[in-house]
Amino acid sequence: MAHAASADPSEVVERAHAARYGLPGLVLASTALPLYMVTPHLYAGSVGLPLAWVGFCLMATRLIDAITDPIIGGWIDRTTGARFERWMLPSLVLLLIGMVLLLNPPERLGSGLLIAYMSLCALLVSLSNSAAGLAHQAWLVSWTARPSAQAQLVTTREAFTLLGVMVAAGLASQESHGALLGWILFATGVSIWALRGLPGQTVAQGTCSQAVQGIPVWQGLGLLDSSGRGLLGVMGLNALANAIPGTLFLFFVADQLQLSRQSSGLLLIGYFLAAAISMPLWQWLLRQRPAAVVWQISVFVSIAGFVWATQLGAGDLWPFALICVVTGFALGAELTCPALLLAAAINRSGQRGRHESLIMGLWTLLQKLALALAAGLVLPLLAGMGYTPGIPDTNALPLAYAAIPCGLKLMALILFRRLETTQ
Repeated sequence: MAHAASADPSEVVERAHAARYGLPGLVLASTALPLYMVTPHLYAGSVGLPLAWVGFCLMATRLIDAITDPIIGGWIDRTTGARFERWMLPSLVLLLIGMVLLLNPPERLGSGLLIAYMSLCALLVSLSNSAAGLAHQAWLVSWTARPSAQAQLVTTREAFTLLGVMVAAGLASQESHGALLGWILFATGVSIWALRGLPGQTVAQGTCSQAVQGIPVWQGLGLLDSSGRGLLGVMGLNALANAIPGTLFLFFVADQLQLSRQSSGLLLIGYFLAAAISMPLWQWLLRQRPAAVVWQISVFVSIAGFVWATQLGAGDLWPFALICVVTGFALGAELTCPALLLAAAINRSGQRGRHESLIMGLWTLLQKLALALAAGLVLPLLAGMGYTPGIPDTNALPLAYAAIPCGLKLMALILFRRLETTQ
């Protein structure tokens, strides 16, 4: 895929502005992880609600959240003035309120009322996180069409996101709910301060016409050209490949490698730390090569490192730690490049300053559906192959955890190359 068209010098992004833009990644990541990591343990373990009901309510929340993403994106596009700030600031406040309520369930409520309370709080957290996240992603497309500036913004945002994930994971694993809320309060305050007055928010005069405002959500894919639609499909396939190992990680560590839960936490931290450390290198490479080339390199590195997980067995801590470092290193680019490729497709289709939020909403919808599909397809597949959680496994888990994702990533690479040849 080619770079987006060159932009004028006014679209150069100052480092201070890039840092302020990236800071909300802290709070968005720090609230997304606990929603699905802490909530089941808190409400099913400590409070005593039925685990099946907790799981069902959280899955329903995720489904509602996914479906509403393009709708929220369309609303953001129709907002005038400082549109991204207008959406992010109240969403971050609601996100903080939702987390405080979610992590402090009231006492002496019956099971039915407590399930309803948990569901409403989870929905508030999920929707406010999505609204702020969509505005955050679309902002960089509206801000500048210069690929190097977009790479600077995306890399900064994802670096703060990875930091937020690591802090939240550490606090959540220790069940330090008070410290977690304190961290979220700090991150929210810093983010609100950082966002105010940043450029790149106002729609150019005459851009947001009445005809543009009236485009229905379900016609969002038609806003992109054929290569843009193909790009969404390729990135959705790669998102599914990434979601499967995430779904099966704890099962693989416990039943295939037969390692402790403490080892799982350290391996996860190493994975995300490698991604964070890799960011400056990928940003440098993005200044030298198009995002399409960098993305292909990262996916190839991911496949080359991850395929060896199919050969691991009991006690293989250090070989798996090396795999986590290599794939975490590749993750740095896999977090950065899709946004840049989609930004270029939006610009190429003439939708910059018009419908970037709606298109970003369709992209996040695909990502969330990939997460749901990973659980909905792979877990039944494992059960059909005879795998039982808690019992050491040597056949089904390596196939589902590593071989299938590597195959999907290879398919994504092949399809992406075909897209490039049609440019």
